[in-house]
Amino acid sequence: MFVLVALLVAHERHATPWRDLARDLGPVPPAFFLPLDARSKGAQTALETGPHGEKILWGYGPKTRLRFHTLAPMRLRLCYAFTSPVRDQTVAVAVNEHPVAAYDARKSGLPDDAGHPACRDFTSRAGDNRISFAYRAWNHGGDDFAADDPRPLAATFTMLQLLPVPGDPAVSP
Repeated sequence: MFVLVALLVAHERHATPWRDLARDLGPVPPAFFLPLDARSKGAQTALETGPHGEKILWGYGPKTRLRFHTLAPMRLRLCYAFTSPVRDQTVAVAVNEHPVAAYDARKSGLPDDAGHPACRDFTSRAGDNRISFAYRAWNHGGDDFAADDPRPLAATFTMLQLLPVPGDPAVSP
């Protein structure tokens, strides 16, 4: 009996932080959640803190390429929010080389509010999948807005998520 009680107490000590984290996250996933592989290119590998204390991830020009793998086709939701320091920036978003969105800062603006991100649902293909954000210009590639920074900065992402579509029977347990 003593061993059983000791095991339950040890389990409770280790489980509490995970339960607290799950409670804190609730149904809202973190702002950056992408199961990417090492072949993704054109994105910063670490988060930075933006001018207002928010976490940001730089997308690099000319194109941010994100790669991931699924074992079978599944319904996924890509959600993102970004701004760009490039004047009159345009951004073309594609999934597996198929255009899903286009933004022109001169006309419609960019999806720049992480509280109201742009989301696109799609079906992945079995195997490798690609998401891309192609930019008109970037730092040292048509627009030199940060002369002291050698990185090809094109857009600051405040949200970038790839998650299963809720309620999809193909991904439900």
